[in-house]
Order: sequence, then structure tokens, then C-alpha cells
Amino acid sequence: MRTPNHLPVFLVVGALLGLTSVLALFWSTETKTPHTPLKLSISTTPLSAPIYIAQDKGFFAAHGLDIQLIEHKGGHRALKAMLEGQSQLATTSDIPIMFNSFTANRYAVATTFVQSENDLKVITRRDSHIESISDIKGRRVGLIKGGSSQYFFDTLRLVHHIAKEDVEVIARAPEQLPPALQAGQVDVIIPWEPYGFEAQQLLGDNAHVLSFTDEVYRETFNLVATQVFIASHPEQLRSVIAALQDAVTFIHEFPFESQQIIMQRLTVEQNFIDWSWSDLEFGLSLSQSLIHTLEAEARWAINNQLVEAAHIPNFLDYVAADSLEQVVPGAVTLVY
Repeated sequence: MRTPNHLPVFLVVGALLGLTSVLALFWSTETKTPHTPLKLSISTTPLSAPIYIAQDKGFFAAHGLDIQLIEHKGGHRALKAMLEGQSQLATTSDIPIMFNSFTANRYAVATTFVQSENDLKVITRRDSHIESISDIKGRRVGLIKGGSSQYFFDTLRLVHHIAKEDVEVIARAPEQLPPALQAGQVDVIIPWEPYGFEAQQLLGDNAHVLSFTDEVYRETFNLVATQVFIASHPEQLRSVIAALQDAVTFIHEFPFESQQIIMQRLTVEQNFIDWSWSDLEFGLSLSQSLIHTLEAEARWAINNQLVEAAHIPNFLDYVAADSLEQVVPGAVTLVY
């Protein structure tokens, strides 16, 4: 028989369960690892449009991702930031991928998401009376040395049988090219965007963009990831690629809204979008042409002693195709 000093069993059990819940909550609060977003180093250019749109339209979130964008002026800086441990992912063109392959093997291309034949331009002043590529013989050419600007010009020069000694190459930083052309310090510049647009704005009617039919360089813009991230977080990588595929679909279906997003994110005007947007071909792929481009660039870098190497890397070691193939079947056309 129970005495008044004994509590009912159900009250004791209830009290113990309550205490256990409080302790569990306290323990989880004290020891839970804080949530950290996935970091992506991004180049501030319209080439990065699928990344910006995936974030703005909620495609990353829809695939269970929390993405923190870390902005850089140039894909080479974005890739460098990733290699220094500031992010797990980066956007960059093929030239930085090639150059870094001689010194680092800690990364791979997960997908190309945009290509362009016209991001790099040959711009002159009309009063220089340069009407074709052959007219640049004996002229001063301003370019960004050791990058896609120089590679594009060297390839174009060879296609048109212009010897190296037939031109005077003047190296400038990207932002210095438009004012150098305006001031008459050079006769021709080889800028990438937005500096081609800036040259056109500076010179107005005196700006002249040379046209030619040769496809000497198809620039690719790519999503690159560290090898550690690729190996340890395959589900997240597939989710990133799926979000980019959603963004590319959105760009094709809603081009005007896509342009408005990029104008806001990059703080640019409609006239710049009108100048550059049609040059961009959005779509996910990993193609053999990317490997051919990287190999050609590597030979050029070795021949011009821009790297301390004698052999071309195996660039198939610098692509990670599995995630793209699983998300977008048929988008991988590599030859192993």
C-alpha cells in the first residue's frame, strides 16, 4: 500500500523524461556544428549569368543548397581564391585553367556553362584607317599579356600570316586598354568585356571593331571545383549542376528578365547588355573541343616561355564528368 510520501510512478517517469529532453536540448545547442554555406568564387561578368540567375530565382535553394557568392574581377582571381581555400567552387575561363594546370592538380572542371566567339574583340580608331587584320602590320597593339587576350591575338596573327616582328606589342592592364587607344598610345587593342564596351563608349563614332570570319578562339566559361569537394560532396555538386541547368533553361525561356537580373547584379546599363548578350551561348557541356583548346593553349604557353615546362598536361585529368553526365545525360562528349 502506497504512503502519502511516495509520488505516483507516472509522475516520476514524466519528470525524468522531461529532464532528459532538457539535457538533450542543451547538449545539442552546445555541441551542434554551425551551418556553413557552400562558397563559390565568381567572376563579375555577364559570362557568370547562370550563377547569378540560379541564386536570384531560387534554383540553388530549390535543390537544397545554401550558396555564398564571393565576387572577383576576373576568372583568374576567382580560381586563385578557390585554390587558396577561400571557396570550394569557382567560375573561370579556359586560360586560367590551362596556366594553373602546370603547377596545381587540385581542381577539375565540372561543367562548361557558356561559350563565346566574340567576348574578345579587335578594336581600332577609325582615324587610324585600319580596315582589316592585315592592316595591323607596323602598328602598335595593346593587349593583356599572358592571358586570353595575347593567346587570341597570337592565333589570329598566325592565321593571317603576320610575323611577330611585324607588330609592336604593348602590354597593358585590362582597364588601361580603352584609354590607351583613345589617347593614341596604341593603334589596336584586344580587350575582353566589359573593356571592349568601354572602348566603344570612350571613342564613340571613332571606335571601329574589326570583323573577320575566322573562328580562331572559342572561349569557354566553366564551373571548377576542388578535387576534395568533388570526391567528398558528389550530391552537392550534382545539385549545383542541376541548379545551373535550371538557370540556363530560364535564360532561354525568359531572356528579358534574365538580362534585367544581370543588369542589377553587375550594376550595368541596358546598352552594355545589348552590346554583349548576343555573343554568349549558354548551355551545359563537357566537350572534346575544351580539351583541344586547353592543349593548344598549353603549347602556346610553352613555346612562348610563359611557363616553366616542356610537356603538356593530360587535361582529361582536369575534368570531372560524372556529375554532369548524371544530371544532363548526353552533355558529356569527351573522348577517353
